[in-house]
Amino acid sequence: MSANTDDSPSVMRFIGGVFFGVVMTLGYVRYAWTMPDVAQLPGKITEAAVVTTAEIDLYDPRAAPEVRRRALAVVMSQNPELFVEIDHELGGRLMEETLRREALRETKLLKHQMSAYDIAIDKPALREALERKHGSTSDDEELKRRMLLSALRDEDFSCWYIRTRFPLLQPSDWVDLVLNVYENELRSSPTAERTEVAVESDPSLH
Repeated sequence: MSANTDDSPSVMRFIGGVFFGVVMTLGYVRYAWTMPDVAQLPGKITEAAVVTTAEIDLYDPRAAPEVRRRALAVVMSQNPELFVEIDHELGGRLMEETLRREALRETKLLKHQMSAYDIAIDKPALREALERKHGSTSDDEELKRRMLLSALRDEDFSCWYIRTRFPLLQPSDWVDLVLNVYENELRSSPTAERTEVAVESDPSLH
C-alpha cells in the first residue's frame, strides 16, 4: 500500500509532463507558441549537449554513412527550425516527400481492400446492400471500383493529396492510381503519361 502511495506523485508528474508536452507541441505547430526563455533554459542546455554530441559524428570525415545519417536525424529532431529552413531552400522537397509517403501508405492499404471486396460481392445479401449504396451494376469490377473510390474519398488526407498532386485526373483515374500504386508510388499517373505522348505526337506543336 505504501509503495503505491509513494509512486503516485511520480505518476502524476509523468502524466502532467506528457499533457504539457502535447499542449505545447500543438501550440508550437499551429500557433507558433513558445515558452518563456527562462523556462526553456534547462531544455536548451540539454538540446545543445545532444546536438553537439551528434554533430561530432555528423561532421567527422571518418564517420560511416549510416553513422552520419543517424547523427543527422538527431540534429534535425533537436532543431526543427533548421529542418524547416533547409526544406524551404530545397523548394519544399522534404515536406513533399513526407506527404507522399503518408499518402502512399494509406493508398496501399486501400488497394489491399480489393481482395475483401471480392469476398463481399460473392454474398448475395451483401452485394445487394453494396449496390444500393454504390449503384446497381452486373459488372463485378465496376462495383469494386466504385467501392474503392468511396473508400478513398473517406480518407481525407489521401483524397486531398491525389486531388492536389494530380489535378488533371478524374475520379475514375484516381481508382487506377490506387490500383497501380505499387508501380507508380504516387509519382506518376497513366493520364499524365498519355498526355505526354499526345503532346509529343501532335505535329502542330513542332
